[in-house]
Amino acid sequence: MMPPHEIYEITGKVVKDLRVTVGVHMHNDSGCAVANTIMGVLAGVRHVQGTINGLGERTGNADLVQVIPNLVLKLGFKVLRDLNDLRKLKAISRFVYEAAGLNPNPYQPYVGDYAFSHKAGLHVDGVSKVTKAYEHVDPELVGNTRRFVVSELAGSSNILMYLRELGFDVGKDDPRLRQALEKIKELENRGYSFDLAPASAILIALREMGGLFRDVLRVDYWKVISDDDMHVAMVKVNGELGVAEGVGPVHAIDKALRSVASRLFPELNNVVLTDYRVILPGEVKNTESVVRVLMEFSDGKVKWRTVGVSTSIITASIEALVDGLNYILMIKHYVR
Repeated sequence: MMPPHEIYEITGKVVKDLRVTVGVHMHNDSGCAVANTIMGVLAGVRHVQGTINGLGERTGNADLVQVIPNLVLKLGFKVLRDLNDLRKLKAISRFVYEAAGLNPNPYQPYVGDYAFSHKAGLHVDGVSKVTKAYEHVDPELVGNTRRFVVSELAGSSNILMYLRELGFDVGKDDPRLRQALEKIKELENRGYSFDLAPASAILIALREMGGLFRDVLRVDYWKVISDDDMHVAMVKVNGELGVAEGVGPVHAIDKALRSVASRLFPELNNVVLTDYRVILPGEVKNTESVVRVLMEFSDGKVKWRTVGVSTSIITASIEALVDGLNYILMIKHYVR
């Protein structure tokens, strides 16, 4: 609960007077648990207690996910038998969150999804040239990855990085990049948010740039009939009809659409929906307010997120779902 400078002073005296191995056990009531732990080590402490992700009573304990890489990478302490084990840090953090039934903190230092995310256009351009100027450590050292966020602050460098990572040969001065960015910004003004759904932004860019990609799946028609506890959906995808019953209208449309899509493209049988969220962006003025649907998919190897926006939750869900399936088909059929 004390500030770091007091911890350093007190533990330093204890270590000097006792002449035995001293340990620290810090709680985060004042938001200083990690800093206090590190100051204790610098003062001579050689036994550290904490928890993965800082989980604990009240405001939690010292987060070992932050303490360990700071001691190893910033201060040079040998706290692991094998330094390569540090690359397992994010996986361990995720495992503990899942075991505890908690959502991972995307803002968590070192292992969070946003820990090495870059948003502003000039920022992204700088990262691509001098990485060390923008990242305090190599994200791979802790099992994380670098991410480039597409948003209203983004420049063409953000889109370019994504496209090049996928293998599309696009020049930095290609005027179609600016056209794609303008389209993305236009959609964000209508309620879209691509911070958490880069797959949708990539598809938009490829569509706007003409000739790089065409939607493999197309929904020609859809209809949902709901009566008490019965929900039946009918869709026409690429000219083929699909019908399914679900526990809700969105579930029914999902089953109907997938019944056709997986028949046309059997590889989609491996794609599962791992997260589904409905968000009301901005102020809710009436029942016709815009809704934003975020979907996360996985094929067992990679994960990707898409977004759909509409005044209808079903329409928004269909948009996000079709984008999600088109994205993995694009990866499998267009990317070499």
